[in-house]
Amino acid sequence: MLVAKTSTNQWCHASQVSREKETCYFCPSCRCKVYLRQGRNRTAHFVHYKKCDQDTFSEGETEEHIQGKLLLYNWLSQCEGSVELEPYLPKLKQRPDLLYTTCTQKIAIEFQCSPITCEKMLERTQGYERAGYKVIWIVGRMHAQKQTSLFLYASPAPYRIYLSVSKRVLYAHSHVIHRVIELQKLFHNIHIQQHTIHYYHRVSSQVSKSFLRRAYVERIPIFSFPIPILTCYAKYPGLKSKFSEVLSVIYFMCQTFQKGDIYLINSHLCKWIDKKVIVLAFMPLVEKEVYLTHLITLCLQILSTLNFVHFKNNHWKFICSLQDI
Repeated sequence: MLVAKTSTNQWCHASQVSREKETCYFCPSCRCKVYLRQGRNRTAHFVHYKKCDQDTFSEGETEEHIQGKLLLYNWLSQCEGSVELEPYLPKLKQRPDLLYTTCTQKIAIEFQCSPITCEKMLERTQGYERAGYKVIWIVGRMHAQKQTSLFLYASPAPYRIYLSVSKRVLYAHSHVIHRVIELQKLFHNIHIQQHTIHYYHRVSSQVSKSFLRRAYVERIPIFSFPIPILTCYAKYPGLKSKFSEVLSVIYFMCQTFQKGDIYLINSHLCKWIDKKVIVLAFMPLVEKEVYLTHLITLCLQILSTLNFVHFKNNHWKFICSLQDI
């Protein structure tokens, strides 16, 4: 941890103290003694002399986590509002990495670099929300590389917030930057870059056996579909099934109903999801309806680009039959 208290109950920052001073430091949450750890290649921080039962989540911090909290703290210190580093919330028995307070809201910020279970993440999130705090999860390098779906947001496109400590840049993995605009208001002096998710055709891609079985039961002529649809590949966040399978289902719905809106497709796509033919990852921060709306919109845009449908203002019309291909 980066902050501690002295014997006189004064707050002190690890970067502002020295080992040469014979001062006792205490953990703000459990009141146990801590000591200063620092080095040439290590950011100064406090460590418990022995394991702390009340505050174990702060132990074993990586250098990325320590530097990331400092980076966020320095950025937020330049914004309107107040920021606290590792404040202990006794009613919740939780200690967020940072607490940013404005005149209208309190925001708990968690910078997650280490593995965490779904249950623990949900427990922390729900604890903050019940107490009236907004929660922002920012991931480190490990979760960004693994593209962990647990920390996906959707507004309307799915994205995760990634802090690159080495580059000192906050990234947003998203199709559009809609939800990130809110972050720009919060971190108005942080440079935000966007990873756009591209789709491309890969002839070697194949649909799964479970999808083929379901297509046979539903009497979907999957093998007579246009090759660009069956071989369309996209890395879409939160989607475990192949993108070509979702695109094929939506193409079939358009061909069947001839015209409609995205909500018509949404209702039928949900049936495939309930039967686990189309599989989504676990995304506790994402509303299913919002997620599917953006996924369907992207698929209809692709079908429109391929001249299979006419798509405008959430309404579509099928313009190419199977016989025309």
